[in-house]
Amino acid sequence: MNIEYISQVKRVITAVLIVSVMIFAVGCTDKLSLENPNTQTDANFWKNEEDVLSGLAATYKVLKDINRGYFGVRGVELSNGRGDDFFIRNDVQSLYQLSTFTNNPTTTTPRDIYDGFFRGIFRANQVIENTPNASIDEAKKAELIAEAKFLRALNYFYLIINFGDVPLISSVPKEREQYFAPPANQTDLWNFIIADLTEAKNTLPLNYSDVYIGRATNGAAIAQLGKVYLYMERWEDAANELDIITKAPYDYTLLDDYEHNFMAAYDNNKESLFEVQMQNVGGPQPWAGENANESQGTTVAQEFAPAEVAGWFEAFPTNKIFQAFQQEKTVDGDFDARMYASLVWDYPGALYYNRPFSTIKKQFGFNAMIRKYQIGEIMMKEFLFPRIMKKSFALQTFC
Repeated sequence: MNIEYISQVKRVITAVLIVSVMIFAVGCTDKLSLENPNTQTDANFWKNEEDVLSGLAATYKVLKDINRGYFGVRGVELSNGRGDDFFIRNDVQSLYQLSTFTNNPTTTTPRDIYDGFFRGIFRANQVIENTPNASIDEAKKAELIAEAKFLRALNYFYLIINFGDVPLISSVPKEREQYFAPPANQTDLWNFIIADLTEAKNTLPLNYSDVYIGRATNGAAIAQLGKVYLYMERWEDAANELDIITKAPYDYTLLDDYEHNFMAAYDNNKESLFEVQMQNVGGPQPWAGENANESQGTTVAQEFAPAEVAGWFEAFPTNKIFQAFQQEKTVDGDFDARMYASLVWDYPGALYYNRPFSTIKKQFGFNAMIRKYQIGEIMMKEFLFPRIMKKSFALQTFC
């Protein structure tokens, strides 16, 4: 082979290697390390009030998540299905297991609700930690942080009363091991909730403009704090807190018609201290998960409606509650207004989804069906009044 040719080849190879090394060296400089402006990170988020409000909205949203939210579809079914006055048919296995008391550690619905609570806590912790560095007025920062602490306390409250001892995670985990914290003792957990709610009570505003209806107010924080004391059996503390919201500047009062609490036209009424907002906004798919297609409404009505109106007839009030409602009549000898508001059965003129109830097929031998659903508790009336006389009562509604 020609020696000169070999020499030329060597020179070409050497030149290629030199150029490759130069390109590699240039490619490793910071000048070519670009950030994607379309990707949100902790570094480019949490800059202003709009960012913090988005973080809060994401925290509120978990409460009504269809699969994970305590006030979403599965949460409603979970909280009711564990009683003997509420039956869930064998369509969704995990719900049927709960309803028939055959659930076990692999039952998915409690796991998902547990996960939802900690998602809410994680998001609240993000707001609490990142808001101080945002470009926001200091007074407004304090309000936003207090709002996040209210939501964190609310999630922890329902965690404790449903699952008992749970991990206490008061900050955003930085290391993998921090995600696996051991359960805290009950005293520490309750005191943590009280501290969060006390700050919310002292910092949150009395109300918001209509555009922000549904956000936690200091009245909601006071009521929730009173409810915490009830569960702790600290009766005097509960009475003192709840008594606050029966006086000026608060104007909470009971509606004249109890049944109005179940009607959409009376959402966020004068009886309501805090409501989880279910609205027909967002995408068209309530089961889509957290993305642009997800609806911000709920399918609870369709879950419980009969097949005759395209419902899924998933759950029913048992005959036990149907009979219990009939044990106490009004002074006129009629059934309690709460029975008419909660159940529908074959009484004269009974309509269900605008059709005679008599045309609805009874399922599983039950005599009634669910009319409307409300999560609410008359706290002082039912728990405190027998113990503490001459105290007003307050109604706390979570709808």
